[in-house]
Amino acid sequence: MVTFSVELTLSDELRERFDARVREHGGNLCDYLREVLERDLRAEPVHPGMSFREIFERSQAGFTESGMTDEELSEFVEAEVKQYRAERRARESRGA
Repeated sequence: MVTFSVELTLSDELRERFDARVREHGGNLCDYLREVLERDLRAEPVHPGMSFREIFERSQAGFTESGMTDEELSEFVEAEVKQYRAERRARESRGA
């Protein structure tokens, strides 16, 4: 394993959120950063040259198998977005 040093400038707000996330993941800064980097670098990149159709086809099979109609999918996505936004607002109001 190689030691790699980086210096970052973060806003106070971002640093507080970062520190909270580190605590949520066990409190070890180096372990958390390594985990974030590994997860990000393992993720399958979306090629900038891909069309919307090519990107969408990846999830189309699951949608087809679900038996949902387009309207049901639209309602589902809208409800999930609303829930996500409500949860995000609640976290932000708590200062997390």
